[in-house]
Amino acid sequence: MGIRLRFLGILMIVFVATHFDFQSSTFRFESPTGVCEEAYSPERGFYCTEDSVILQRPIFERFIDLPTIFVVWGFTFLVVYTRRPENSVDFWEETSHVAKDAGELAAALGSVLAFTGVFNERTMSIAFSIAFLGYFTGHLTGMCCKAYAMHLRRKQEEFG
Repeated sequence: MGIRLRFLGILMIVFVATHFDFQSSTFRFESPTGVCEEAYSPERGFYCTEDSVILQRPIFERFIDLPTIFVVWGFTFLVVYTRRPENSVDFWEETSHVAKDAGELAAALGSVLAFTGVFNERTMSIAFSIAFLGYFTGHLTGMCCKAYAMHLRRKQEEFG
C-alpha cells in the first residue's frame, strides 16, 4: 500500500469519525456549540433557556486551529531539526513521538492559560477545546509520521 493511500485512509477515518452520525446513518457538516443555560420543568424535562448562546458551526472548522498547529509543529520541528539521522526510519519514528509530546505540551499550555484566567462556562468550554485540539493535532501528526516511517521501513526491507 502506497504512502499516499495510507495518508488518505487516515484522513478518511478522521473525516468519518467527525462527520458521520452513526445514530441516524447520515453525514452532518454542522453541529451546535455554545453555552446552554439549563433549566428543568416536569413538562419539558431539561432544556436550554432563552439566555443560552447556541451557535451552529461547521464541524471541519472546529478541528482546524492554526495557533495549535503552529505550536505543535513548531515544537516538533525545533526538537528534531538539530538531529542528524543516520537512519531515516528511526528519525521519523522519533518525530512521531516528539509530535505526540508536543501535542501534550500544547494541551498543558492551553489549559494553564485558560484555567488560570476568568472562569465561567464559556472559558471552560474554550479551555477544553484548546487542550483537546492540542492532543488531536499532536496525535494526528504523530500517526502520519509513524505511517511514513513504516512506509520507509517497508521500502528498506524490500530493496535493502
